[in-house]
Amino acid sequence: MTTREYRVLEAVRSEAEGLRFVVVEIADDEAREVALFYRRDEADAYAGWRLR
Repeated sequence: MTTREYRVLEAVRSEAEGLRFVVVEIADDEAREVALFYRRDEADAYAGWRLR
């Protein structure tokens, strides 16, 4: 079984899009973006839900 981890990363995508909060799934040294939010609290809540 692989260990899965969800991290919330702060990232500026572009000047037009502004600040986004990215939830990234990390497993076996591979990462993939699973969700994109405009607010940090929503991203944190999503990451917490994914870890349940």
